[in-house]
Amino acid sequence: MYRELDDTRALISVHEVAYNTAPRDEDRAKGYFGSVVANRDLKLQQQRFTQNRYFMWIVMSLLLQARENHDDKTNIFYPLAKRMIAKAAADGKLETYDELFVYVSILLDQGKTAEAYMIVSGPLGNKCIKREIEHQLGCSSFWRN
Repeated sequence: MYRELDDTRALISVHEVAYNTAPRDEDRAKGYFGSVVANRDLKLQQQRFTQNRYFMWIVMSLLLQARENHDDKTNIFYPLAKRMIAKAAADGKLETYDELFVYVSILLDQGKTAEAYMIVSGPLGNKCIKREIEHQLGCSSFWRN
């Protein structure tokens, strides 16, 4: 109903109440986060979704907002996304191919090709790509048996 009325604040409130009743429920978290993103409330995203399991949601949201405002010279979203993901990488928290892909996408969108190459060809790239290959090989051998 709120979506049809285009009342994003009310929609956020509904999702927030649902999320607060069961904060470990992933579907409720997705609904709440999605409504906050739709309202473009970056501050609320960062305040409410601080747990590590939501980290990439916030970084992806920043990347999408950066792309939407790509021509704006005061675009704060790329530097913020880069800083957050670079810190996570330095802290050893990036482990998947998808996380690596987001990191590289942030760099490439900013024209930082050499830096993206260094990430992919360095230890982080080796770790993430190796895990993806192992996962793919594991899945393919599972289906062959």
